[in-house]
Order: sequence, then structure tokens, then C-alpha cells
Amino acid sequence: MAEQQKEAKPKKRMTATQAAASIGPMVKEFITGTLRARAEGKQKIAYTFIVCHHEEIFRAMEVVPIWTENFAGICGAKRDAERFLQRAESLGLSRSLCTYALCGIGFDQWREELGQMPPDAPWGGQARRI
Repeated sequence: MAEQQKEAKPKKRMTATQAAASIGPMVKEFITGTLRARAEGKQKIAYTFIVCHHEEIFRAMEVVPIWTENFAGICGAKRDAERFLQRAESLGLSRSLCTYALCGIGFDQWREELGQMPPDAPWGGQARRI
């Protein structure tokens, strides 16, 4: 009887440090956590940038911050930012602006137009703000 070949699983990519290895799961939790909060209707959500320095104030007011750079970074890593950038450009915004912001604006505008998440949004998309 011939031995059956087991399909080899792709190796997990190597990271230089344990801290670097924790970034992906942490960012995924930020994104899915905001989607969960919106679905449960428990908390208000506000778009912000990572460097806003107001997270403690938001959380004290029971507002969950969405760091749009995280979602834009995931879209870029998944090679799926172009459609959101093009959507922002269709609003008259220049590609010379911050592409992290443009990606978020394009995504948000498309979601509002559709009344739901754009099709096949990376990691389930971005929660709707307040």
C-alpha cells in the first residue's frame, strides 16, 4: 500500500521578536472588537487616529475608538486598499492626501452608500462610527 502524502501546512512567518509576533492578533482584536461592540449595541464608537492621545477620555465616556490606520494597514497588507482609495478619489479627494485616511474615508463612504459592509471587506470591515 502506498503511503498517503499529507498536505504540508504553510509555515508561519518568522518574526524577529515576541512583541512583533503579537501585533497581528492585537490589531485584529481592535478591529473585530469594535465590530462586536457595534453589533451588541453596548457602546458608542468614534473614528480617531492612533496619535490622538485621547483614548482614556473616550473610554471614560464609554466611547470605543476606532483607529482607522489599523484598518487601512490591513487593507494594504491584504492588497485590497485600491478600491477604497478609488472611492475616496471619486469624492474629489486627492491621492496626495494621507492614504490611511483616504482608505478609511473611501471604505466609510461605500458602506454608507450600500447600507452594509462593502463586499469581502478585510477582516469583516470597520465598524460604523457614532
